[in-house]
Amino acid sequence: MIIDSSSLIILGKLNKLGVLFKMHNYLEITRGIYEETVQEGMLINAPDAMIIRRAIENNEIKILSL
Repeated sequence: MIIDSSSLIILGKLNKLGVLFKMHNYLEITRGIYEETVQEGMLINAPDAMIIRRAIENNEIKILSL
């Protein structure tokens, strides 16, 4: 399942990404979404950025090469 940055950020803030992982083996995002949600989020110490990064490290979210 491909997910956009707004949905990813909101579910990350609510710590509810697991809901999607129960329905899908993994999520897919583009490099741009990764930069917006994780890299920019880490600059402001956004907790959702750390949650998303952890999901990527656990292969629950995959970054697409377009």
